[in-house]
Amino acid sequence: MLTLELGKNTNVEMFSTLGYDVKINPKINGSCHVENVTNIGRNGHNFSLQKVRVGLAKDRYTFGVALDFEEYNNGLKGEIGGFLKSNF
Repeated sequence: MLTLELGKNTNVEMFSTLGYDVKINPKINGSCHVENVTNIGRNGHNFSLQKVRVGLAKDRYTFGVALDFEEYNNGLKGEIGGFLKSNF
């Protein structure tokens, strides 16, 4: 998805998501999902956010490792943790 703001503070924001699920055995699936948001203004890159989720899925639950990255003014900050997702 792409959005564009025109006017005094002109900027472009891009959002993308990519996911891949694979059957490991009849009861368990592997799961990998990546999201990216990037904002670019008149003076160049404003910020980017990336989220990576890698894990296992059983029934309606997916759990695993979570990585989050933030980029501001050419600086990079990252965090690692876990996630639990429930599909309704």
